[in-house]
Amino acid sequence: MKRWGLVIGIVAVVCMVFCPAHTWASMTKESAKCVACHENNTRFVVQEWMHSKHYHNNVGCYECHGTTKDNPAAYTHMGFVISTLVTPKQCSRCHPGVVEEYQSSIHAKSGLIAQGASALGGGSYWNIAASVLGWVPWNFHKGLVKEVGQVVTYGKKPIMFKGKAIVDKYWKDLKNDPAQKWGSWPVGCDKAEKSVRDVIQIFADWGCLWCHGSTVKILKKTKTSVKFYAETYPTGGAGRVNPDGSFGNCAACHPAHSFDLAVARSPHTCGRCHESQDHPNFEAFLRSMHGAIYYATLGKSNYSKQDAKPGEDYFAPTCGTCHMGAVYKGTKELYPSSHNVASICQWKFGAWKTTFIRKKGMRHPAVKKVWLTIDPNYGVRFVKKGTPGAREIDITYPSDGLKNRKRAMAVCNQCHSRQWTGNFFLTADSVIYMLDHIRKMAFEIGGELKKAGVYTTIDHITIRNIGAMAVRPTMIMMYHTAPGQIWWEGFMRVSEEFAEWVESSVAPRLGAEKASEYVSWVKKYEENLKKLKHGK
Repeated sequence: MKRWGLVIGIVAVVCMVFCPAHTWASMTKESAKCVACHENNTRFVVQEWMHSKHYHNNVGCYECHGTTKDNPAAYTHMGFVISTLVTPKQCSRCHPGVVEEYQSSIHAKSGLIAQGASALGGGSYWNIAASVLGWVPWNFHKGLVKEVGQVVTYGKKPIMFKGKAIVDKYWKDLKNDPAQKWGSWPVGCDKAEKSVRDVIQIFADWGCLWCHGSTVKILKKTKTSVKFYAETYPTGGAGRVNPDGSFGNCAACHPAHSFDLAVARSPHTCGRCHESQDHPNFEAFLRSMHGAIYYATLGKSNYSKQDAKPGEDYFAPTCGTCHMGAVYKGTKELYPSSHNVASICQWKFGAWKTTFIRKKGMRHPAVKKVWLTIDPNYGVRFVKKGTPGAREIDITYPSDGLKNRKRAMAVCNQCHSRQWTGNFFLTADSVIYMLDHIRKMAFEIGGELKKAGVYTTIDHITIRNIGAMAVRPTMIMMYHTAPGQIWWEGFMRVSEEFAEWVESSVAPRLGAEKASEYVSWVKKYEENLKKLKHGK
């Protein structure tokens, strides 16, 4: 033991002499000054950064946070022009190709899509929830919002219950909340009596848009500080709309300040958003054989390696390695890594009202274009077509679905036989039309109920749930090999929810004759029920 201690000591001395530690002196003078202060003020951040590739490549605080005065989020700090918010525009200074590829992807536009769909069509879930409870007027034909980036226009009054306004009974203490020293209350929430609209906005931005991406808006700006609207920052959405006009948020997958590829490739990172009822990808992964192998072999895998190869560096695919990783045949690279997350997706299931095979250049069915301007004191403002100085943004699909399928097959062939891969995809493809038909029937019934004047908010949310929370996830699950998600949480749920709605809710209003056009046994059931009631 003493001998080993001596050896270790000698090695340590040699390393100290010939392998000097990385020092702040190798950094730019700006970053060195940042670290000198922040290694005490935000020690965890600095320590995490010191474990990153950025640190070992002399990329410091200023190289990422440094910006120009024309960035609306810029302010002067310790003599440097910086932005707290690091956007893809700043990342592109070192990673231009990656950012360009990501900016053209639907992932980066997911914030525009979520906010635009709300503006153009109404019926977004937070609006539906408020209308189901009777808190906001219900008019889905005209939509509940006026423009992209504005979520709720109705509900300017507080919740009313038995003729009285429901106020925040905790405000007596909350008005002294010490967090006010650094933060600001969401719009309309700095008082006991809050409007439905202002509170629902928080659920929108911190629920749906924390994943899709909200529009980060500037509340107050001085020469030395920038304050953002609380409901829009901090948000980590992959399609965040940034004050400088860029789309996306690299840190949604590559969290600061380690930027470790192992984190970006972890199924938990994707699972923060691709989970729950409407797209249970993460739950499917956990229940699949891929998930079982991932957790069993995690200790001997190296997901941090830039050019990680299956079978050598890792032994189970994750969301990231399948959807974005380089694809190999033996040692030959067939496809490079991609920041178009849908690079292996033939179908588009995300738009819950419709399903289609992707075509390159095809516009998104709900939100085809948006127009924006950049206000130096506010950030991005969404405007109408024709507004002077407006920038037109096309929301299109960057790749062709059938070509994506070829890449997907190559991904699977790294581990599976060609027959396994072919059978897998063709079998999954075979059921999509049936699920789509059930959803179409739900929409048609909705039209019949509207025509009869008996359509309610409950019908609206039921149809949305059949499409978004039953049909869509079952389609997605067909490609994620989780049997329980495909059957019990999938087709079983689709058929049960649809049939129950038709039998218990639609038939009493439209009649058994009409209901039986959609579920054939309803008419016979009603006839037998009448006989039973009359003792026949």
